Amino acid sequence: DQVEGVAGVEGAEAAVANSLLPSSEKQAALSALAEGRIEFLFLAPEELDNEETLARVREARPSLVDDGRLESVMVQPALQRSAR
Repeated sequence: DQVEGVAGVEGAEAAVANSLLPSSEKQAALSALAEGRIEFLFLAPEELDNEETLARVREARPSLVDDGRLESVMVQPALQRSAR
């Protein structure tokens, strides 16, 4: 939902990284961040425990990263699953 919301803003691009995505889609999102093609990367909470994801975000040096330290992040709420 957050990515779709950003898509409605002219000039703003966004992607999401979470454990439900195929690896290729997650890697594409991280590459888009590194290449400056997106403004926002929405991370699922479990991605904060993923060293590879955090390293790629740090390497990309988004505007929220200062001196190689991630100063602040947007964390996507955990997905709710129904028990049907």
